[in-house]
Amino acid sequence: MTMNMLELDHFLDTNEEIHQRSLKDKKIEYGGFEDYPIRTGRLEALIKKAPKDDVLDTATYYLKNMILMQPFADANHRTALMVVELFLKKNGFEFKYTADESYEFQKRLYSLRYKVYHTYEEIGTKVLSEGKNEVYAYCKEFLEKHLSKRN
Repeated sequence: MTMNMLELDHFLDTNEEIHQRSLKDKKIEYGGFEDYPIRTGRLEALIKKAPKDDVLDTATYYLKNMILMQPFADANHRTALMVVELFLKKNGFEFKYTADESYEFQKRLYSLRYKVYHTYEEIGTKVLSEGKNEVYAYCKEFLEKHLSKRN
């Protein structure tokens, strides 16, 4: 069975949706878009190098690397979770989590990022070719915990 992969527009449209929501609802934070260009080259590399043999591994790859590469001015974690949800839906799975679970995921991921990479800053495309590490394992664990097969 062939996987339904993500395309550049899935990432761009999702982040733009978050940005547009922030303009209507001041409780939704989104900033820096005037000063920070979208790094589409990073997204294109992410898409090109995505594994195509296992849905969960591919979803984990998207989630981990999107968050680490930080291609958008803001909402990289939110965008990553939303595009992974879309990817999983396109491939017959449901991915459901609460806002509190998302927040706890982000908090834990920040500490793991620092432990593994010694920075909270963007990493760049070099993460696309690294082996599986604690950050990958934590992303996969979060996905497995919130994943179910659709009927």
